[in-house]
Amino acid sequence: MNKGGIWALIGGIIGILLALAMLSAASFFGSYGFGFASDMFTIMGGLGLVFSIIGIVCGFIEKQKMAAGALMIVSGIVVLIAMTVFGVLTFILFLVGGIMVIREARQ
Repeated sequence: MNKGGIWALIGGIIGILLALAMLSAASFFGSYGFGFASDMFTIMGGLGLVFSIIGIVCGFIEKQKMAAGALMIVSGIVVLIAMTVFGVLTFILFLVGGIMVIREARQ
């Protein structure tokens, strides 16, 4: 595993935990009759969960490092957009890891 993979693993774990927190908040809002907030948090948490997993997987790709680094950066951007303030740390870690993987691929 490369250095970018470690950054991706840490960012992905944080992203998954925050996405699960958002999904649990969605069920909380849904149980009290806030349908719109429940739907919104479900979509945000679901996107955050999926793209956090994609970012982790990209951190472990060894053959296509340029594509893996670019996909890590894209995953970080999607997590930031989907989870707003909750996704800032995951975005930063995916961005740094993606840049490290791309730099390593150029050498």
